Parts: sequence; structure tokens; C-alpha cells
Amino acid sequence: MLNTTLKGAIQWAYHMQAIQVIGPQWIDSNHYDIVAKTSESASNERLRQMMQTLLANRFKLTFHKETKEMQAYVVTVAKNGHKMKPSEGEGEFEVKPTGKGLQVAFTHVTLAMLSEIASSPLQGVVVDQTGLTGAWDFTLDMSGMMMQTPTDKEDAIGMIIQVLNEQIGIKIDQKKVPADVLIVDRAEKIPVEN
Repeated sequence: MLNTTLKGAIQWAYHMQAIQVIGPQWIDSNHYDIVAKTSESASNERLRQMMQTLLANRFKLTFHKETKEMQAYVVTVAKNGHKMKPSEGEGEFEVKPTGKGLQVAFTHVTLAMLSEIASSPLQGVVVDQTGLTGAWDFTLDMSGMMMQTPTDKEDAIGMIIQVLNEQIGIKIDQKKVPADVLIVDRAEKIPVEN
């Protein structure tokens, strides 16, 4: 991670959005380069666990979690059902262009991952209430979005929600729900060196 904030590293390590990480102002303004390597290949989830250990050891990060009522995007299956295929076999999550215009193929995606992916463009907390388990494959065609120019953030978010609803049968509504927040109790501005 190059030129990242401590808040950004915490968000990634603990599957949180910016709104869910609360702490002193400097965790979102001081920047760091975090360079680490594994002795062997590791899954994304294992890398997150390793980052959690690094944050505790190097930054002396301590925190507690609370549940707060907050505005969130709630993901459910659309009225006519979803249009995703169950993934076959084992494999890591992958996103790649199909070579057909602006189509992107997603493979081995869990709904938890999809919620996390959607949280960045939606710029908010995304809560999965689909009840779907396992991994899924689907393709998104982004060409329709490229033909329109959003007028503001809300318009862009509406376009993303519409694409997910129409193309994969996932419905997203905004409502207040209980969500986890991570509250930083202690962290060092200058991390411990190797």
C-alpha cells in the first residue's frame, strides 16, 4: 500500500467503509507506505488477517466495535429473482473484461464480496440481506452507463443501482439499519520499524 492513510489500511483490513471507521483526525490525513510480503501465496482474506496483525504490531492499533443505526444500501434479490449462475469448482474471485465492448465478467463472487465492491462507487455502507450463499458468476455490460453522463453523485449512484437490478437481478434500497463501526482507541502516528 503506497501513500495510504491509516484509516484506509484499517478499512481494507477489516472490510469497512470510511464512514464506519472513527478515530482521531490524523488517521485520515497522515500518509504511509506499507510494504510487506508473504513467504507463500495467500488468499485475499489471509492477506487481510496479516494486515490486521501488522496494524496491531507496528501501529499499536487498538479499537472496539459498536453497532450504530446508520443510512445504508441494503442488497436484496429483485422481485423476479437473480440472474447469476452458481460458480463451478474452486477458484479465487476474479474480474476481467470479456473482450465484447464494455462487458466485464465476474467469477467466484460471494454476495459479501459484491457488497464490498459496491460500497466504493455507492460511497456508503452496503448490507447484504439476499440470503444467497456460495460463489456466483455474472457479466455486467457497462456500455449503457457510458452513453449517459450523470449530473451529480446521486444520479451516478442511481445508474449503478439500475445496472445491478436489470442485469443481475439484485435490488438495492437505501434505509436505516444497524451497522458495525470500528472506533480507534489507540494508534501510534509513527509506526514501529522492522
